[in-house]
Amino acid sequence: MTTYKYIHLDYLETIAGDDHSLRKTLLEMVQQELSAAVPEMERAYQEQQWHNLHEIVHKLKSTLAFVGNPQLSKINQHMLSHLEQQNYNADYPGWLSEYRALTDPISAELIQELKN
Repeated sequence: MTTYKYIHLDYLETIAGDDHSLRKTLLEMVQQELSAAVPEMERAYQEQQWHNLHEIVHKLKSTLAFVGNPQLSKINQHMLSHLEQQNYNADYPGWLSEYRALTDPISAELIQELKN
C-alpha cells in the first residue's frame, strides 16, 4: 500500500475489506463528493444560504471519515459547529480557503490511489 501525505485510508480499508469493487466505488464516491463540495460551499456562503451550507458541511462529515485527513475534518467540524449555533459571522472565508487548499492535494492522492 502506498503511503500518502494527505489521505489515510484506514477506515475505508476497514469498510471495504478485500472487496476491490467496493473499495474502488468508495474511492470514486469520496473523490467526486469532495471535488463538488468546495464550489457548492463557496456558492452557498456567497449567497448566504446558511441552510444549504449546513447540509453540505454535515454531509461531508461522513465523507471525510473515508479521507482520513484530520486537518480537513477539524475545519469541517468548526464550520458545522458554528453553523449549528447560527453564528454566521465566523471565519467562513478562511475555512473555505483552507478547504480548497487541502482538497486539491487530497483529490490528487485519491485519483492516484484509484490508479493503483
